[in-house]
Amino acid sequence: MARKTVCIEREYGSNGRKIAEWLSRNTGIELYDREALIKVAEENHLVTGDGMTEDEKRHQMHREAIKFLADRGSCIFVGTCAAGVLQGRDRNINVFVKADMESKVRWAMASEKISREEAEKKIAEMDEKRSKIRDSYSVTECGDRVDYDLIITSSRFGIEGTAELIRSCMARA
Repeated sequence: MARKTVCIEREYGSNGRKIAEWLSRNTGIELYDREALIKVAEENHLVTGDGMTEDEKRHQMHREAIKFLADRGSCIFVGTCAAGVLQGRDRNINVFVKADMESKVRWAMASEKISREEAEKKIAEMDEKRSKIRDSYSVTECGDRVDYDLIITSSRFGIEGTAELIRSCMARA
């Protein structure tokens, strides 16, 4: 398979991270999240941070690490808003994973060990937080909003089925 970059954004409770992990395991392509990007940026001295606030520095570290990694080879990004950074690049696939509310509630209740009411509240809070992050990070360098190549409902296809659909798209891109 030629060099590919997959950018996965997701709703809370859609299992987007598990889908990305499955995809990474089954393709052999390295997976990066926000914490991994900071580590890559620091190890490679990608950002000095001079004159920047902590938020500006972190944002710049994410952007530079995403570009650095994508230029070096195939990679999968999850929850990093990499789609905005890499929009328009060849062999880049932007994916948004969502799920129906009942599936998200059941997932939150089981994984967080919380009540239905707490799960519904947590889902609303996390989806709003992620939406705000996407609003600030997912604008391309030219100012355009990110276009997703694939929007998929994981509660319909399951973790493996969703990952297989993404892998199928990777083979065709």
